[in-house]
Amino acid sequence: MSTRVAFLPAGRTPVPGFRDLGESPDGRWGLLDDEAWLGAEGAGEIELLYFSHPDFLHAMRGLEADQVAEAVLHRRRVFSARLPARALGEVALAVSRTIAMLPVGPKTGEIVAELLTAHASFTAVARLERTAPLVLLDYLRTGDARIMAELESPSLLEAGDFNKDGAECETRRRFALDLGTITARHGQTGEDRLLPFVDVVRTYFVTPSDAKAKARANFLGDPVRDWRDGIILPIPERLAIDVKVRGRRMKVIFPALAPFLGALEECTHAQLEIELSERLAAPGYGTYLNQRRLEQAVRRFATHLVVGADAEIGPMLFAQAQTEAACLPGWLARDAGSTLAMADLPAEIDAIVATASLLAALCRAKDHASTADKVEALGRALAHVAQEMRS
Repeated sequence: MSTRVAFLPAGRTPVPGFRDLGESPDGRWGLLDDEAWLGAEGAGEIELLYFSHPDFLHAMRGLEADQVAEAVLHRRRVFSARLPARALGEVALAVSRTIAMLPVGPKTGEIVAELLTAHASFTAVARLERTAPLVLLDYLRTGDARIMAELESPSLLEAGDFNKDGAECETRRRFALDLGTITARHGQTGEDRLLPFVDVVRTYFVTPSDAKAKARANFLGDPVRDWRDGIILPIPERLAIDVKVRGRRMKVIFPALAPFLGALEECTHAQLEIELSERLAAPGYGTYLNQRRLEQAVRRFATHLVVGADAEIGPMLFAQAQTEAACLPGWLARDAGSTLAMADLPAEIDAIVATASLLAALCRAKDHASTADKVEALGRALAHVAQEMRS
């Protein structure tokens, strides 16, 4: 049974089994089991805040009581109110996180392939199925080139050994060039020898503030935030030297632009202060790289599902997808103690299926039946994977 952190609007009928964590004039937030939630009258009026109590505690770390109330209100605006639009992505994200915890082993690649197939079938295929095959190959080539550029960037090499023995870059280079061989046969000259150019952009904390870098960011529409005695903004890594020669100190605070934008949207002022302080010590390269790797794997599996019947493209995509699934457990970065024992995987998948069931029910309650259908379909595919593992 899964326990969530939920919000009960003020004046709503009490829900049996609800365990209070806090309250404000707008209502109360607390712990609620899925069974009690789905069995409650007017279950759709209850708002999902966090998928687990540990998630809630992490989000509220270091906050005073009034700051927690403000953070709950903000979460209702940026997450709870948008739940139908985020539901499928949240289930898919849970699958990706589970893959990132799997141990390296002889059977792991097969399980990863099954999970990626389920993920891709109900998330990425619908976005890609009307795209021309050669364009899909370009997407894959660019994705591989981007990961290679990240792994070979000076800032990442300085931060730690994320590329290990260099095997990942070698494999991805081969993937990209082999796909380029196909596109070159169809008139895109040079793609069998050259990789797409990728500009690695980091988000830096620059001290003292730099007017020229700020003006460039404003011109491009990039986010800029004054903080402490400096400024936070995204800058291409190749241009970092231009800022340094003006006498500025630079520290990577987010590994890319997207995590910075996410923090600006998801956090209150108090939460952001804590997040930035922690990111200054640990930008989160491992999590970011894992996200890139998993997105690329899903894209490759989805591309194979879309154009796998093509006699020229299909066999190569299949071979690449199977190689990527087998290699991912060894490529993915892990924190200490974050590995999931294979024997525990079925229960972990069951928990994701339970999340899918809850999200589908909430989507239906909010008249988003098509989204609920997609979430349920992904949940059924995952349940089948868990059942196969038990048999």
